[in-house]
Amino acid sequence: SGGGGGPPAAPKPKSAVEQLKGSSMVIDEEVLSHVERAEALKLKGNTHFKAAEYEAAIGEYEQGCALAEEAIRELSGVDEKAVIELLHACHLNTASCRLKLRQWGEAVEAANTVLRDGPHRKALFRRGQAYQQLARLDEARTDLKKAAAMDRSDATVAAALAEVEKALGVEPSPPPAAPPTAAAAARPPPGGVPTKPDGSPDYAQMEAMIDNISPEQMKQQAEMMQNMDPAQLAAMNPQFAGMDPAQIKAMSSMMANMDPATMKQMTKMASQMGATGGMPGMPGAPAAPAGGGGASGGAAGGAGPSA
Repeated sequence: SGGGGGPPAAPKPKSAVEQLKGSSMVIDEEVLSHVERAEALKLKGNTHFKAAEYEAAIGEYEQGCALAEEAIRELSGVDEKAVIELLHACHLNTASCRLKLRQWGEAVEAANTVLRDGPHRKALFRRGQAYQQLARLDEARTDLKKAAAMDRSDATVAAALAEVEKALGVEPSPPPAAPPTAAAAARPPPGGVPTKPDGSPDYAQMEAMIDNISPEQMKQQAEMMQNMDPAQLAAMNPQFAGMDPAQIKAMSSMMANMDPATMKQMTKMASQMGATGGMPGMPGAPAAPAGGGGASGGAAGGAGPSA
């Protein structure tokens, strides 16, 4: 195509609903509805935030959190992760509103909710801001140093850290060490199969993915497959395209009537033998990945809500 200046724009991150609709798992319609409503509530909250209607925004975000939490209980693996990112975005946006309202303690609590799931740069920054206003400067410095180390390019976090260290009368923290420059970023898994840096299939990772699925979940998927027609199965997993419908039905029936633990063990054995997929429709099978992107990407700095 015609030459333009600069690199191409980054693709827009998929929403949680888009990721669930592209999942290799069979997602219940009620779960999809909950996630769709949660995303709509988050967007309404963002509109209120931009209008400086912070209390109204909090109401929308909290309703979104409740729906996302209900959906998460029915999900696992990458599907669960997609909705957890949506949940985190709602909590982080609530924290931003609390900061605007000078409700420092409530801002800390909103950030804590995200941090209970593990380190999170934006949550550390929001909590660091709140700690600074509460005159808990040592705690503010700890959080801001961690946030700065997670993204060396974020000037807003660096400035907040410098301000706290000046108030404490301590030497400024040295810039965080640069991350490793080796081409260690894993390539997108072709067809959903995880790969090693050299591009070869990573069967150990496939087996670990299978370990994260309970036998009962695998059996439930097989039973759902029994009631699908071949076109639905092919849409769910390209591996089925072109297969004899009778063969697909026989395979689904066999899986549905198999002891769950045995079925899971057979799937693991298939991955260990170098097969390109485990049980169709389950993690490890060569289906399209649920997709990347999250609800709360971007710099930690700034007053606006998460996307």
